[in-house]
Amino acid sequence: MNTNITKIEDLILDDNGKDDRLRILGNEMTKYGCMAKPYPHISYSSCTASTISLEAFTYIQGYYNNVNLNDSNNYIEEFQNIRDDLRKILGLKDDVDICLSASGTDLEMLPYLCIPYGSKVNNIIIGPNEVGSGTLLAADGCIFSEVDKTKYSLKKGKKLNGFEKFDIQLFTLPIRDENGNPANEEILLQKISDILKIEKTQKTYTIIHSVYHSKTGLIKPLPENLIQLAKKDPNTILIIDACQFRISRETINDLLDKGCIVFITGSKFFAAPTFSAAALIPNNLRDKAAFNKNIPDGLNFLYGRELFPKRWKSVNHFKLDNNLGLLLRWRAAIFEMQLFNSLSKDRILSTITIFNNCIEKLEKKHTDFIIYSQIDKNEKDYDLLMSQTICTFGFKDKDIDIEKAKEIYQQLISKEWLDQEFPYSVHLGQPVKIKQYNNKWLGTLRIALSAKFFVNYSGKVKSVQEDFIYKEIEYIFKAIEKIIKKF
Repeated sequence: MNTNITKIEDLILDDNGKDDRLRILGNEMTKYGCMAKPYPHISYSSCTASTISLEAFTYIQGYYNNVNLNDSNNYIEEFQNIRDDLRKILGLKDDVDICLSASGTDLEMLPYLCIPYGSKVNNIIIGPNEVGSGTLLAADGCIFSEVDKTKYSLKKGKKLNGFEKFDIQLFTLPIRDENGNPANEEILLQKISDILKIEKTQKTYTIIHSVYHSKTGLIKPLPENLIQLAKKDPNTILIIDACQFRISRETINDLLDKGCIVFITGSKFFAAPTFSAAALIPNNLRDKAAFNKNIPDGLNFLYGRELFPKRWKSVNHFKLDNNLGLLLRWRAAIFEMQLFNSLSKDRILSTITIFNNCIEKLEKKHTDFIIYSQIDKNEKDYDLLMSQTICTFGFKDKDIDIEKAKEIYQQLISKEWLDQEFPYSVHLGQPVKIKQYNNKWLGTLRIALSAKFFVNYSGKVKSVQEDFIYKEIEYIFKAIEKIIKKF
């Protein structure tokens, strides 16, 4: 293990060349517009990816300088400490196991450890346009991102060794209609029920992957409805993808008690540096994975032995990955989680209300933008209100398709357009495919509050919060309008 690099920023976004999503490009940023160290900018990007905060960066420096990671036993123990800290933060029961990974997309392959080798698997992905772009490939057991060709011969789309033994069939169900509105709950459930009725043998398994919240804040279908469907077939594995982490610990534990696998990440709402993810495995599934005698060896490409609980004999033959970057990113995420958890729910919900009121006022003022609807508002439900920390907006000008929106996204985070009126670059959530026009996806962008935002501002009086949020979002809309004029 090489720990001779003294600059923390050289480690934070390092993954040993396995994933181009962490690669620093010529502009000193990743493809998501993230830097390896803090810098002054306006950030509302927590639904996609974030640059590490100054506070977390300072904490990581101190952590790295005071822990001996040259000893492999210490290295393994530090990953165990991450799992222990997550268990405390979330209040998890002892019979829930935690597996760590780089991203939610990596996690997509983990449920196969709970399934007998060589089984037929019907894998249902709900909301394919509102999950990670590599999700479908990962669900099919394939490499989902370009890798450093100087180190690895694997190519994007290639099956990882061992997954070819499964007979995998993918099904996708969108969660928005053709106009971009949230899909009908009953129709979605009926489609899932129809797939579950497809003729199958005792060796057929079904994986249902559902988002809680999606990239744009949707929860479709509701987990309680999916749980009722899953009860009808003992060979059904239900994944609740809460990678946005806009969810309460009470809901997480309830889902685990009902037998769901829950995915989380520290790099969305909690705005730690990309990528840091975890799968919470309930007691009805954990032993199936821990003692599975035959699993796809190709998983060792994505997962080192240190990322699994010590009791998992199924992966004892895996090598250590020696990826310090993932360890540091998770430590930063734990730091941010602990800060956020000190806040009261009343303060959090008050800030969400202020945020949405500012959005509504600015939509009326900046009429070239369209705000896309989310789920029905419920002022008493914490998890539903957390969906409103993401504002997805489009453009009335239908010539601004998703490709132009990607250009706007990249230009906002760059420094080329800055002047005296606009002294700071802007980092937003990436475009998402919501609505089509003339066979093209219309452009969207997202403004999202992060845990760090709440820590910094939710303690201030209401008028101060309103003034700050209003001015920053207006800055963002004006900056976009300036960039659009160049098209």
